[in-house]
Amino acid sequence: MENKPVVTISVQQTRADFIDLWRATRFKYSTWILYPVALFYLYWAFAVFMNDGYTAETSFSIIQFCFVALFALFGAFIVPQLRARMSLRGPVAREQRNISVSPQGVRVESPVFTATYNWTAFTLIKETKQSLVLFTAPIVALIMPKRAFSSPDELQRVRSLIKEHFPGRKTLRD
Repeated sequence: MENKPVVTISVQQTRADFIDLWRATRFKYSTWILYPVALFYLYWAFAVFMNDGYTAETSFSIIQFCFVALFALFGAFIVPQLRARMSLRGPVAREQRNISVSPQGVRVESPVFTATYNWTAFTLIKETKQSLVLFTAPIVALIMPKRAFSSPDELQRVRSLIKEHFPGRKTLRD
């Protein structure tokens, strides 16, 4: 990347960035099945309670159905939060980094690592409400939070670089 970078931002990753990464992936839909599972087991617990009452014979089934429903809801709500929290435990994610975007690609520099990506290294670029997510694999991505841009003009310049130089699929907000 010989040319001077067009836009350079300084980023400190937060848990919200990793939650946004999860929301940008298509795998976020895999947790949606947990909601009907929870409702199904809550329905069965309610049906057993209403039909047979809460007796010594039905108590185990009712508790078991409620436990499965709570476990499914836990998976749907809590697991993405835990995944984001665990992502921040490594030194690479915790360090402040500078991300430079140029016509040649993207360069990431921090005290513990340096990475240079050509535009063809990305498989998908998706813009969410909070960030630009540059995917190198289905759930591996470089996150550029919009809060790191010093002005809307900088964000617009990055969008135009992506439109001009990225050959793959992109979902950008204008």
